[in-house]
Amino acid sequence: MIYLNHAGESEPTLRLIVLRDGIEDYQYLDLLARRLDEVKQRKAAGWWKRRKWAGLLRVESKLCDPSRISADLVSKLLARREDVAAAIEEMGRLLERSKR
Repeated sequence: MIYLNHAGESEPTLRLIVLRDGIEDYQYLDLLARRLDEVKQRKAAGWWKRRKWAGLLRVESKLCDPSRISADLVSKLLARREDVAAAIEEMGRLLERSKR
């Protein structure tokens, strides 16, 4: 999963890069789920926000199908990652405020 490039330096293969991205996606979704549970317990956000965030936990099967890769699909995947990151950050701020 690592090879030497033309300069003799180690480079990750595309397979390793995709594997790393998948692990990071899983970790993000796990963090999102844990934060969402904590937000629910503390009632740190209204139901409409919690519902929106819970929707981010649903992963469309086409996002996981390598036979359907297209520029449009990649842009949707990147947009979803940004939405998940924004939700995690927003929940973190709300949880900090609820501790005060």
